[in-house]
Amino acid sequence: MNAKTAAPVSSIASRIFLIAGAAGTLFGVLALLALFWEVVAGGFQPGSAAATLQIVAIACGIGLAVGLLCASGIYVALEIRAVRNEGDSPSRQAASAALGAGIGGLLPASILILMGGSAGQWGLLSLIALGFLSVCSATGYLITAGLNCHHQRSMGF
Repeated sequence: MNAKTAAPVSSIASRIFLIAGAAGTLFGVLALLALFWEVVAGGFQPGSAAATLQIVAIACGIGLAVGLLCASGIYVALEIRAVRNEGDSPSRQAASAALGAGIGGLLPASILILMGGSAGQWGLLSLIALGFLSVCSATGYLITAGLNCHHQRSMGF
């Protein structure tokens, strides 16, 4: 193996799922804060701590589910790429991971767009869904590129 060979999918698969799940959870909480910033900035009413914790737990769960869905897309894309190209380069592997994460994020983005269609807000939610897919793809690229860098360092390159 030389310095320009990407890490084998089998060696980075579990870390892809762990990192994507953690990133999804973080992004779920950040999305919740963005949606309800006025409520958060204005302070909470007494007695609403239990309801707030439940909402944060739901945001974490949804974020985790979306993160794992995108990680599944990354894994499938990397496995397909590995079958087709032995000794793939790290940058091409990361690009395939970005595509896989974007495809994995299509289901939640489609649900978001359909919810906007029923509320009559196609334009705004379509832009939000496009931004969501961009974040999924960028995160998939960064996760795989980072794992490849770590793999290269552990191999002594």
